Amino acid sequence: MAADSVLKIGTRKSPLAMWQAEYVKDRLEQAHAGLTVELVPIVTKGDKILDVALSKVGGKGLFVKELEVALLAGEVDICVHSTKDMPADLPDGLGLVCFPPRADPRDALVMGGRGGLDGLPEGAKVGTSSLRRQAQLLYRRPDLQIVSVRGNIQTRMKKVEELGLDCVVLACAGIDRMAAEENIGHRFSPEEMLPAAAQGILSIEARNDDGRVLELIQVLDDPAARRAALCERAFLKTLGGGCQVPIAAHATEHDGHLTLHGLVGRPDGKLLVSGARQGAAEHPVALGRALGEDVLGHGGRQVLVDLGLSPGAAAGDLSGHAVVVARDDAPDDVFSLALAARGARVVPLSLMRLAPAKDSAPLERAARGLAGYDALVFTSKHAVHALFERMKTAGTDLRHLSPEALVGAVGAATEQALRQWGVAVDVVGDAGGTALADALAATRSMDGARVLFPRAEDGRDELVEALGARGAQVDVVAAYRHEDLSDAQVRTERALLTAVGEGRHMAWLFLTSPRRAKLCLQALEGNKKLKKINIVAIGQTTADAIRGLGHDALALQTPGPAALIDLLGKAVATDA
Repeated sequence: MAADSVLKIGTRKSPLAMWQAEYVKDRLEQAHAGLTVELVPIVTKGDKILDVALSKVGGKGLFVKELEVALLAGEVDICVHSTKDMPADLPDGLGLVCFPPRADPRDALVMGGRGGLDGLPEGAKVGTSSLRRQAQLLYRRPDLQIVSVRGNIQTRMKKVEELGLDCVVLACAGIDRMAAEENIGHRFSPEEMLPAAAQGILSIEARNDDGRVLELIQVLDDPAARRAALCERAFLKTLGGGCQVPIAAHATEHDGHLTLHGLVGRPDGKLLVSGARQGAAEHPVALGRALGEDVLGHGGRQVLVDLGLSPGAAAGDLSGHAVVVARDDAPDDVFSLALAARGARVVPLSLMRLAPAKDSAPLERAARGLAGYDALVFTSKHAVHALFERMKTAGTDLRHLSPEALVGAVGAATEQALRQWGVAVDVVGDAGGTALADALAATRSMDGARVLFPRAEDGRDELVEALGARGAQVDVVAAYRHEDLSDAQVRTERALLTAVGEGRHMAWLFLTSPRRAKLCLQALEGNKKLKKINIVAIGQTTADAIRGLGHDALALQTPGPAALIDLLGKAVATDA
């Protein structure tokens, strides 16, 4: 390509993407007299899906696939990207070949938050679609309410007023590039919130064999930005991550050495595993890999196992498979996150709405009679909020419990709800009611202990039976109930047809209770298209209920996302 020819840049249509492409265009034309640079705007799938967090719909590749197709086809000569949006692996024949100087890599509280994170009110609503930001926010402030907000910068800032948010979290680089600095309330230091890998660094993607294009664009390459990007992306790749798991990395360079900080965490903020390592600046990839292995070896691998993501630990890639998740908290539950991270298309299905218990008197008596209990146990955040709201109106609090009394919870969401009420949880059972009963019994004898268990009116008896087997007297109190949605069958049929239509391979229905099974399976009757659905159920009780309704089901005997991923992965491998 001669300097007096035309070079075409493929770019997304968002204002920030267009700014970035214009930035590269201007500098190339300044550097090469006679060169004409044209912008070719392309709409990507990520630009079309604005109401679902990236972690639920496929991650970073959503923003670049169409651009890369145009690049491989020769319709454009280069593409300009925010490097943090780029998947760790690129299509054959393409490469990130140029990295202009890095902008501010930090995150910021925008449209609010001028007092910093500590200045936000209790229970503040903070907008972000990034699991990395969510995990770090909740780690420091578990009381915050995280609201998923997507779209371009202007759209996300508008959501503050539209959704009643206290602020949103955005990258400083994007805000600065769009000349919107006056909306920044607080810029986080990397110590407060570690940035995404390569945040603030642009990259130019080109065909690896297009020598004349590579020669033209090298004038924009900044060696320091290149080293930082390669180092941070090597850390990201070592952990096997993308948008579906909270991973952060930030490298700084001084006197020929790079210092890399990195972390991986749980989306609920309960656990962050971090590390730091220094190495020679001329070996950035080796440094990134080394820190990645350090973090994996010091607890990071267990974080990934908990999400069904450990490298080599769980079976199978679920790309091309669709899973209908029949849970009212989907697609934000740990099962959906783990499925999406393995490449599955998650189709959320809500079948019920929450309603107060039909008889509120037992919950009222329980709120006033806490002194008589040796343990207080919860299996859902809804029960937590129902009991503590009742306690607030009754004028009671946990000081009425015996100092030796235990508070137990099943799952991260339940524990987080208790933390929002200022309650320190003594025992957590992440793998279900039996696990919680085991943990309680390991802490103190349950023989003769009196246990208060607020739950849904139609809740499962697993915890009751497990505690009873250990000699405990369990008082089950209805804290709330589920009402079936009037259009549950229509919702189910729509979700299942979506799964069958969008799953390139197998389509699954994931059921968590006999009641949901009955609601869902009515939609399967007489619909030949839905015969392709494979059913997986939590626990033998739900699986037996499904079989009693005339359908086959795989039973997930061990609760938890890692077990689900393993079960589906093995089924997929067998089917293949």
